[in-house]
Amino acid sequence: MKPNHEEVLVRALDVTVRRGEEEGLLLETLVGRYLLNSDARAVWQQIDGRRSVREVAESVAAAQGEPVNDLHEPVEAICTSLLGLRLVERW
Repeated sequence: MKPNHEEVLVRALDVTVRRGEEEGLLLETLVGRYLLNSDARAVWQQIDGRRSVREVAESVAAAQGEPVNDLHEPVEAICTSLLGLRLVERW
């Protein structure tokens, strides 16, 4: 189930973060390894248990110099994937 724009997400406690190749991140849990590309990495880095999905999109847009309206859907899709993989949780 996808998060709404005002929902706050937090990183799961059982996730270990390692540097991936180039701009990505390697996330490891007890049941798997997940390589995040640079777009997903930008979202992951903004998920802190304080920012809503909307605020995460705003932060990513500001960092990339992109219009926030262009990033709401992609950020929401990444958050939905991270939730589905249980790498983040609803706060």
